[in-house]
Amino acid sequence: MRKFQTIEELVAYIKAKDVVLLFIKTENCGVCDVMLQKVNHLLEQYKGIENIVISLQDMKKIAAEYLVFTGPTVLLFHEGKEILRESRFISLEKIERLLQLLEE
Repeated sequence: MRKFQTIEELVAYIKAKDVVLLFIKTENCGVCDVMLQKVNHLLEQYKGIENIVISLQDMKKIAAEYLVFTGPTVLLFHEGKEILRESRFISLEKIERLLQLLEE
């Protein structure tokens, strides 16, 4: 899994890729761990999707950049633009539907 040292590096990477799923989690969050496993399982069906996992504690500036204050949060980007935001109660169906549309 790719590691990012700065928020600027992360933002540049997201803008450079076609489709990126950014999973933001918090430490000691059981829901985050379970949802991360489910999202990873879903993404196995879609090749070419960049999956990035960031902890809010490891990169505090991510909260300001993307207005994320809780975990788990999923942000889906297409050509550098946010097209989906799910927090806490993450709908895997919504994510899958968008990924199917992007794949076509």
